[in-house]
Amino acid sequence: MKKKLLSLIIIAALVTMAVGMLGSGAFFVDTEKSENNAFAAGTLDLKVNGGDVPVTLFNVSNMAPDAQPTGSLTLKNEGSIAGNLSISSIVLTSYENVCWEPETESGDTTCADPGEGLGELQNVFNLRLYIDNAPITGYYGSEDTMLYSGLLSGLPSSIPVKAVVATGESVRLNYVLDWWDTASDNLAQSDGVKLDMTFR
Repeated sequence: MKKKLLSLIIIAALVTMAVGMLGSGAFFVDTEKSENNAFAAGTLDLKVNGGDVPVTLFNVSNMAPDAQPTGSLTLKNEGSIAGNLSISSIVLTSYENVCWEPETESGDTTCADPGEGLGELQNVFNLRLYIDNAPITGYYGSEDTMLYSGLLSGLPSSIPVKAVVATGESVRLNYVLDWWDTASDNLAQSDGVKLDMTFR
């Protein structure tokens, strides 16, 4: 009985010593600091042909079948961070501008002046809108990025260009208008179209 009691006392003493050692906090410690953490926003500043005012990309008059007017503008990122270019808020507005004899003979009955929303010009010519990638040539090549190619009337309300414009870099946007002979050409005589878009 004494041996058992003595064994229990020894075990209790060992447990007490072990608990004491664990609670003593006998560990190595090292501390370092992180200070003066700062955050600053970058800038994204898109310039169209070098400025911030609305520009006219298309200004074509006296169009006729077989015409192929072209033009371009430059979009530059003058900010401090890269940006993804897109074209949005694309809105077409057509105008009839009265009917000439060939129009009425072709069946045009919407002869108001200005006849907003009644013109047919956007239905007879194609628009090719593309990014002129390096080397800049002024005409569409395999290295370029086509954004839209089709009837002007088929333009979507936005075009996700997916072109990254690095800080200080520029993108050249070219257009070609193709008016090939169609059966509806006479319907478009004297008609007009206004196109608005936002570069983002």
